[in-house]
Amino acid sequence: MVLEPGTSHYVGQGMTFDFTNNTVTGVEMYDDYALVSTNEEFDFINAAGEYMYYNRDKVYTVVIDSSGFYQIMNIDISD
Repeated sequence: MVLEPGTSHYVGQGMTFDFTNNTVTGVEMYDDYALVSTNEEFDFINAAGEYMYYNRDKVYTVVIDSSGFYQIMNIDISD
């Protein structure tokens, strides 16, 4: 999958995302996109070395682009 350009600011910033659980909790299919619901648990370490644990529900909007690849167009995070 390809992440939307807005997520590229995480790359090379010294952050660590260590996923301990990533569960798909639902999929809703539509004509030109799908909504994929997940529960994600992960340990996060920022560039300063500070640790945080996250347990988040997310909804990914996924489309198939003109080349036939899946592309994440949006991520909604419920905190």
